[in-house]
Amino acid sequence: ENAANHELQLPDNMAESLVNVEESYINFPRNQWRGAGTAIPVFSLRSNDDCGVGDFYDLFGMIDWAVSTGQNFVQVLPINDTTMTHTWTDSYPYNANSTFALHPMYIRLEAVGKLTNKTKLAEFKKIKSELNALPTVDYERVNEYKIGYLKQVFEKVGKETLESDDYHKFVKDNAFWLHDYAAFCVLRDKYSTPDFSKWEEYAKYDKKAVAKFADDNATNISFVCFIQYHLSKQLTEVRNYAHSKGVVLKGDIPIGISRTSVDAWVNPRLFNLDCQAGAPPDDFSVNGQNWGFPTYNWEEMAKDGYQWWKARFANMAQYFDAYRIDHILGFFRIWEIPYSSIHGLMGYFNPALPFTADELRTKYDFWVNDEAHTMPYIREYMLTD
Repeated sequence: ENAANHELQLPDNMAESLVNVEESYINFPRNQWRGAGTAIPVFSLRSNDDCGVGDFYDLFGMIDWAVSTGQNFVQVLPINDTTMTHTWTDSYPYNANSTFALHPMYIRLEAVGKLTNKTKLAEFKKIKSELNALPTVDYERVNEYKIGYLKQVFEKVGKETLESDDYHKFVKDNAFWLHDYAAFCVLRDKYSTPDFSKWEEYAKYDKKAVAKFADDNATNISFVCFIQYHLSKQLTEVRNYAHSKGVVLKGDIPIGISRTSVDAWVNPRLFNLDCQAGAPPDDFSVNGQNWGFPTYNWEEMAKDGYQWWKARFANMAQYFDAYRIDHILGFFRIWEIPYSSIHGLMGYFNPALPFTADELRTKYDFWVNDEAHTMPYIREYMLTD
């Protein structure tokens, strides 16, 4: 359609780059806008100011470097919380326990509060120096120490923060996900597993029961919210700084959600938990790929106008001017694998348009042999291989 029919809010130099589509070809104007940028994981932005891992404040230096080299974009990998077991296996950024919460690993500790106890302060400087000297990120030790530091700060300034107007505004604006996420984190640690099916009376999400649990565990719940408040505050500072420098911040939205996430716990109807997403066999992976994520129940999502997706995109838009959608083809068709399968071999595209045997014969000269083409062909040597 003609772009003039739409109310597009674009800078003048970008509006001219819109393409005209006519009769199955695209005519690119000569004055098309171009921009360059760098994609980098936040955890790899190391500096002497961080504590063993790149954090949100390290993006200030990245933005300055982008400006000095004439770049327009800084893109990061997913930054959502992936804490499941408190081990190194949680380090995979595409397996979040929440599509809304930010990862505590990316917080700048001193910006939350400084330690005043001389012994604790000396210990912090020593551990910080040790972690920064490592050639790689010690995921477990970094996160364990950061949470320990934050607990000490929370004991000192938590009450003051929780009573502030700015904190109350943050909680109100994010109430649709924050309370459930905080309860999920506390329950995960209480039962030592993110698998909510093992959470006894909390295995099936019940809003009233969760609210009562939150009241009974108010301090732990508030601590989780306290961390998210400061993470949001710090990332917002980075966003504002990027805008002041004319740099676009670009985020990354994973195609899948974890089956042991707060999203699956609170809204199981939105996901096909009896299936797994992946990729079909190819030269790269002869067994196909099994990502383990449940697929989306689009029919259920459509009933409320895809509110979950709208909320997810709106939440990302607080911090990012643009974002990459991981495996975007999955919105239109996805390789769906039964939950009982290990590899991607037994998957199928969903949705998919089937061919009848007659269509294959008449249109494509492919003669279907029921026994050869629809029955498993397994021999002993195959099992050995």
